[in-house]
Amino acid sequence: MLAGCIGIPAGSDILSETVLGKRTTQDGQETAKIIQIYGAKRYYYLMSVDGGGIHRRSFLKFYCEKNGKKIRLSHLPFTPQGYDVLQPVLPVQHSTKWLVVRPTRIDRDNVDLELIVFDENKLYRELAVKRCTRTTTSTSRWLDLFNYGVEVTNENSAVIFHTQNGTYRLDVTNDTFEKK
Repeated sequence: MLAGCIGIPAGSDILSETVLGKRTTQDGQETAKIIQIYGAKRYYYLMSVDGGGIHRRSFLKFYCEKNGKKIRLSHLPFTPQGYDVLQPVLPVQHSTKWLVVRPTRIDRDNVDLELIVFDENKLYRELAVKRCTRTTTSTSRWLDLFNYGVEVTNENSAVIFHTQNGTYRLDVTNDTFEKK
């Protein structure tokens, strides 16, 4: 479409802002949140196959907002193809870490999962777990995260995976992975 043409940046628009997860104190005060921003960058092209004018390219950006300040999370491996299944982003209590568990492949009895542990400064762990045993055959979208062979316990600081090869436990706080 615009291959080989050089566009001149002409601004950007934020089309939506979605809160993917929140960290709160025991009395319900919000201390941090993970935000996904979907937008479009505008470029002006003098000549292209489609003619000159303004063309748009969409983008996704992720931020951690603390004390009203947004910190860009450019180190996260989230992609536009996977953004709609990122909810929920779970806060790991008593730490600065966040946890995401999402499916990468789903069939009737099994699901492959990707787990991501991160904070605003770095990616701690990206883990692929194959063939988790589904505990439901619901065809609804990713609404029943924890019916896909996964248990998140201890205020999101431990994840238990039920696979065809046994049960495994990830201690998110200490970053240890073991077979139970």
